Amino acid sequence: MLAKVDWCGSQEVDFSVSDNETKIYSVSTYSYDTLAMFATLTIVALHLFLVHYFHFGYLIWGVVLSLIFMVYMVSIGRNKYLEFTALS
Repeated sequence: MLAKVDWCGSQEVDFSVSDNETKIYSVSTYSYDTLAMFATLTIVALHLFLVHYFHFGYLIWGVVLSLIFMVYMVSIGRNKYLEFTALS
């Protein structure tokens, strides 16, 4: 079983069913997507604040790493964005 929505997808999940058996799966997004977005926005905001008021530019590496992670998720990792959960 494989799920695809627009640009993102899931990894392939193998399963088997017998006669008169029903299996129910739930499809959800990457578990940490909200946390990753919040962390990225926090790092960017903190970087801009520190550069503007204190001329402290060393948090740029946190911004770069966050952007690399985002690029990974929409390119190479796009087929790991959706996750299956067996409900029964």
